Amino acid sequence: MAREHEAARSSLLEVLRFARRERDSIADKMGQLKSNRLLARDRRAMAAAVDDRQREFDAAWEDRKAALTKHARFASLVLQNQKEIFHEYLLKGSACLPAASGPSRTTSISWRKR
Repeated sequence: MAREHEAARSSLLEVLRFARRERDSIADKMGQLKSNRLLARDRRAMAAAVDDRQREFDAAWEDRKAALTKHARFASLVLQNQKEIFHEYLLKGSACLPAASGPSRTTSISWRKR
């Protein structure tokens, strides 16, 4: 999952690069109108919008990456624990398995004849 998340990042970064190119193109067209006072304000607004989206994306991406990394570490520990239990089981037999808590599913089901 983490690898897929990383691969998707490049696609999203390309979208942001496209937005910047479009922003610059619009700013150039606005520059042709020769309204410097309006142009400066609008350029700042467009730059802020794209830059804000970039910051939001980077923050969200880092948060998701951290969550995926944390989950991967947890899953690795669980898998290692299961491997150790299975290895003990193979070496010592079923007596080393931890006792199940509560009644087992097969004994708690009442079977009816039909």
